[in-house]
Amino acid sequence: MDKQSLTSNYKTQTFEEVLSSLNNQLHASQPELFIDNIKDQVTVHVIGAPRSGTTLLTQLALSNIEIGYINNFIATFWNAPLYGIQLSKKLLGQNYQSDLKSDFGRTTSIQEPHEFGYFWKKQLNYTDHLQQTHNTSHVIPWEQLKNILYQMCAAYSKPILFKSFLYGFHIEKAVQKMPKTIFLYIERDLYQNAYSILKLRQKMFGDKTVWASMKPHQYRFLKDLDIYKQIVGQVLFLNLEYKQQLSQIPEANKLLIKYSELCGDTDKIIKQVHQKINNLDNVNFVPKSNFNVKENKVDIPEDVLLEFKNAKAWLISNYSELKESNV
Repeated sequence: MDKQSLTSNYKTQTFEEVLSSLNNQLHASQPELFIDNIKDQVTVHVIGAPRSGTTLLTQLALSNIEIGYINNFIATFWNAPLYGIQLSKKLLGQNYQSDLKSDFGRTTSIQEPHEFGYFWKKQLNYTDHLQQTHNTSHVIPWEQLKNILYQMCAAYSKPILFKSFLYGFHIEKAVQKMPKTIFLYIERDLYQNAYSILKLRQKMFGDKTVWASMKPHQYRFLKDLDIYKQIVGQVLFLNLEYKQQLSQIPEANKLLIKYSELCGDTDKIIKQVHQKINNLDNVNFVPKSNFNVKENKVDIPEDVLLEFKNAKAWLISNYSELKESNV
């Protein structure tokens, strides 16, 4: 049998196919690793509009506070995260310090944090990034989600910090179901945020007219507007939705952060994050270096800035919820 005919007998699988098969098989056996009668665990969730500083906040918090997290290696086990955590602990160790590098929120080093998007979509019963809070037929299997999050904390033997955009739509219910849940919300200057999303569209799709990332439920009308109203509306409505959810939970379960303050006084903000977590579960605060963090503030072209300002004025004048929120 020649080499060509021998090779043709084997199916060539893509990396995604291999990972999907691995995840499905490990998912079936993962319950064997579960701990019975597990107590309430602390989970921490970084939320905010796309390009608001969520990645930087995550990296800084993880570099100074001894808590678990989902790195780029663990993220490949989205359907069997307990295996990913245990393998990561063994192969990569737990001495993490970020390089503070990312490309529009995406990190490259295997130890850098990952959004864990496949996991959150599956656990929250989402098919895309469109908010489902106002969809009465949407159901989240809360007990299943609670169990896997708690099991992941137990695997780490400490709280875990996630970057969880979709979870931010369900803050009130999350705290009701899991009382030791903490949300870290970060907000950036509207126009800097909007301009970064504009560049993200170009980076991801090579086309500024294509929607990128999270969709508030107001997407149903934003999608038909011009790109400047789309993007400014995306930021305004996401911030509005997150803040409305945050207003329904106790102070002990949330921390609101300004991106400019995170960059201007990093030590102060990270200490506040540590204190918020430490109030619910003792974790070590071990600064590994004095990070010199500079705010990523760019000069927005005057014509683009004017479009953004006009878009904000139009949106506020046409949607009373924005007017009432004092954005």
